[in-house]
Amino acid sequence: MKDELLSRFKRCMNQNRVDAAFDICNEAISEDASDWNAIYLAGMTLRLRGDYVGAVDYYRRALDLNSKETSIWGALGIALQLLGRFSEAIDALTTAINIDNDNYAAHNSLGLTHKLAGDYTLAMRAYEDTLQICANRALRKVHQEHPELFPSKFPVRIVDRRWEKFTRQILETDLDYFNTVKNMATCCFEMDNPDKARDLQEHADTCTPFDMHLVGPFHPDRSDGELMSPNEIHNFGIEVVIKQFQKDGYMLESANTQLGQNPQIIAKKDSHIIFVFVRTDCYPKKGEMDGLAQFQCIEHAARHGALPYFASVGICNADGKTETDMRIPVKGAPYHIAYDGMILMSQPDRVFLKGDDGKSSKKH
Repeated sequence: MKDELLSRFKRCMNQNRVDAAFDICNEAISEDASDWNAIYLAGMTLRLRGDYVGAVDYYRRALDLNSKETSIWGALGIALQLLGRFSEAIDALTTAINIDNDNYAAHNSLGLTHKLAGDYTLAMRAYEDTLQICANRALRKVHQEHPELFPSKFPVRIVDRRWEKFTRQILETDLDYFNTVKNMATCCFEMDNPDKARDLQEHADTCTPFDMHLVGPFHPDRSDGELMSPNEIHNFGIEVVIKQFQKDGYMLESANTQLGQNPQIIAKKDSHIIFVFVRTDCYPKKGEMDGLAQFQCIEHAARHGALPYFASVGICNADGKTETDMRIPVKGAPYHIAYDGMILMSQPDRVFLKGDDGKSSKKH
C-alpha cells in the first residue's frame, strides 16, 4: 500500500471510521491487485465490523499472493474460530506456527480453538508449547541482561545456576505465561483432573503478572525496597491517565488497578461508555500492547457496548545520570512522564500508532 493511502487508512482507523478504511484498502487494491497487505488489511476491517465470512475471503485472497506471511494465517485462524469452523481454524493456525514456531499468539489461539472444539488433550499440548515459548523468551532475556552467566554461546555447560532463578522470576511476572497457566488449569478441570488443575491454579496465584517489558531491564541485584513494585508502576500509569482525561471532560466511573485484569478505567463522556486499557513502561520505552491483546480488548469492549481506548504511558527516572539509571523505577524519585493521550483502538493486528514523546515532571 502506498504511503499516502496507508496514512489515510491509519487515520480512519484511529477515528473508528472502519467503513472508510475498508474503502481505502479497496482503492489500493484497484491500483495494484497484487498488494497482499492491502487485501489483508481489508480483511481486518471486515473482521472488526463482525463480517467474519468476508474477512475469511479477503485473507484467503491475500494468502494466494503471499502464503508465507504468518500474520495472515493467524488472522485467518481467528476469523474461522469466531465462525465456529474449528477444523479449518486449526489448519490455519498450525500453518502460522509452521512458518514461525515462536509465534506465541498462534500457539495460544490454537490452544483456545482446541478447547472450544472440546479437545482438551490437544489444547493442553498447544498450551505446553506456548509455555515453552515463554521459557525460551525469558532465558534469552537473562542471557542478554547477564551474559556473564553464560561463558560462551549455546549450548554450553553452565556452572553458575543463577540463570535459573532469574528465568523463574521473569516468568512469574510474564502476563503471557500467567494466562497460559490459567488456561491449562481450566482444561484440567474439564478433563476431570482436579489435582493438576489445583496445582496449576496455585502456581498461577503465586505469579504477579504484568507485560514482559513493563519495567525495562531485569534488575535482580537491586533490593525490592528500592524499586517500585509492578503494581505501583501499573497504578502510576493509571493515575497519569485519569488526571488527564478528567481535565478533558471525561467522567470517571471506576478504576481497576489489579494487574492482569481489563479494562483499567471505565468512564463516560457524551453518553458514551469508555473502556480504557492502560499500559506503562520505563524509559526509553512506552507501554505497548500486542495484536492479540488488542483484539481481545476490542472484543471485550464491544460485548459491553463500550468504546475501547488505549493509553500508552512512559516513565523516566528524572534523577538518573545515565541511560541505565533513567530506566530504573526507584521509589520516591521524580519522574518525567511521556503520555500523549488516548487512542481509539480499531486495528489489532498490523497498524499501531504511537505519538511523539511529551515529557512533564511528577513526584511519586
